[in-house]
Amino acid sequence: MAHGEAVARGLRFALILSAQTGRLPAASFKDLDSLIGGAEAASPDEPAPGLQNVLSLVSRDKKARGARNRFILLRAPGRLEAAENIEPALLKRAFDGALK
Repeated sequence: MAHGEAVARGLRFALILSAQTGRLPAASFKDLDSLIGGAEAASPDEPAPGLQNVLSLVSRDKKARGARNRFILLRAPGRLEAAENIEPALLKRAFDGALK
């Protein structure tokens, strides 16, 4: 996966997770998601990484701080907050949504 595509999909993952956890209002999600949607471009002949691979990498990130998982999510454009120990089912839905 090209770096730019990975960044766009990571942003989309954070948006979806922000909305699913009730942090980001639906209207803000829709506006921001439409901006990111235009930036995504499929990588030719390269499979996307699996969720477990991504979570393994995230757990070693400097933001993890001992939590099972830790993500920086949005409350609104420009308003971020850390979220820890998010349920696996929510992570899976956000991950799958980011790959669409």
